[in-house]
Amino acid sequence: MELRSPYFRNLFIPYVILLGTGIVGLGLFAARLLREACLEDTQAALQDQARLVEALVEKDLRDGTGGALGPRLRSYETAIRCRITIVDEAGRVLGDSEADPALMDNHRGRPEITAAAAQGDGYHVRRSETVGVEMMYWATRFGGAAGPPLHYVRLAVPLGRLDERLQTLRAALVPASAVALLLGGLVCFLFARRQANAIVDLTRLAEAIARGDLQRR
Repeated sequence: MELRSPYFRNLFIPYVILLGTGIVGLGLFAARLLREACLEDTQAALQDQARLVEALVEKDLRDGTGGALGPRLRSYETAIRCRITIVDEAGRVLGDSEADPALMDNHRGRPEITAAAAQGDGYHVRRSETVGVEMMYWATRFGGAAGPPLHYVRLAVPLGRLDERLQTLRAALVPASAVALLLGGLVCFLFARRQANAIVDLTRLAEAIARGDLQRR
């Protein structure tokens, strides 16, 4: 076994580099897919929770008593673990579970509200100007016609919570990638050793024939 031969190194090292690059690339791709899947699951959950909040506040909005929603929204936030904001058609904040609506800017220009106004639902990820952390926002349009005045229910969750879930999933990928790299490296080692030994044997045979030793096979 000619492990020190240049033939072995020239075969084994490129194989290992190619294998490692492939595994790392596959791991990054899998992590990206996991993040996208988590984002989609979170969006679906926020959409369902927005409908639930709407059912709970619809009567207040219909009766025009939405200005006293603050305490109730805070209790709902504790239950669903999402920040809740109720916005009227003009963008004025009617209620929020974490801030005083009177101190909040007009929300009509928020990307998720703009999208909800056009499509019924809106989604955006950005840093919150009110609480100062990166948030995922989901807004759904409700009301109009015979129901309460047109308004938006907006929910937000900190992305730090999502990143914690993703970190757990990524941690599970690390040992799996290490095992794959170890097994793949062993296969590369055996293959490179076999090929290198064959090349070394052929080289020695050619050198023996060149010296006149015609008995070698």
